[in-house]
Amino acid sequence: MSYDPGSPALRPGVAAIVTHYNRPHLVNEAICSLLAQTRLPDAVVVLDDASEGFGPDTIIRHPLVSVYRSTVNVGPFRLIEWAIRIMPFDWYLIQDSDDISAPTRLERLLAAASQRNADMVCSAIRHQVVATGETRDVTFTEDACAQHLVGNPLALCLWGSSILSHTLWARVGGIATGLRFSGDAEFVSRACCVGRVINVPTIELLRRIYPDSLTRRPDTGMQSPARKALHQQLRAQADARVAALRGGLRVDLRPFSTAPEIRMDTIRLGSSARGPSL
Repeated sequence: MSYDPGSPALRPGVAAIVTHYNRPHLVNEAICSLLAQTRLPDAVVVLDDASEGFGPDTIIRHPLVSVYRSTVNVGPFRLIEWAIRIMPFDWYLIQDSDDISAPTRLERLLAAASQRNADMVCSAIRHQVVATGETRDVTFTEDACAQHLVGNPLALCLWGSSILSHTLWARVGGIATGLRFSGDAEFVSRACCVGRVINVPTIELLRRIYPDSLTRRPDTGMQSPARKALHQQLRAQADARVAALRGGLRVDLRPFSTAPEIRMDTIRLGSSARGPSL
């Protein structure tokens, strides 16, 4: 995929993309953490994945905040791909609706991207298991791309703590929209072949873990047969890309699987928004 000149013009600045599904008691807290940034995003785009009981009054009103809703439940990766395609900003800040950004998150990630000429920057995170209150801090190797060449190509950083450039998204051919889970790791593995992906050591995101989170559910959790089988396939493709890089051969950057484009209904446009009214 390359950027289509006939699509909407690339806008300077950062769009924060918040994916939401059935967390009405948390989504506004996540949004408020973005509106409290020391460097405000230029737009906050909330994407609801056909949640039960979702309505116009679910999301707080703010000039920066626009809200869209999928007509069917499709998973976060198809939602994010839709937003990037129709609202092409220079940068995107990715966040789940049950996570909280530190006030310095966007400012520090943008500074790191500028200083190190990076296409994607992620941070250290603090996991919180909601059922017990237990917390655990997780850091990642500073140079994710170097780690990709020698280590586990599916554990390089946390997508939900990232800022991502539109240029990198276009260069790798977009997101694997056919995946319900692990689409983030699959994207980063491809991105490391053609871009610069780094991690900063400061904790810029609180990540809440629920029993029904995709990483904990019996059918999709980290130890589930479905996830293990998918990771074997993703690892094989990642290893093939690394071998091609080392051999000076053409690297296959096609997404693992793709799904048809989705329809999103406009729930509310922020007064600062210039996005489509669908």
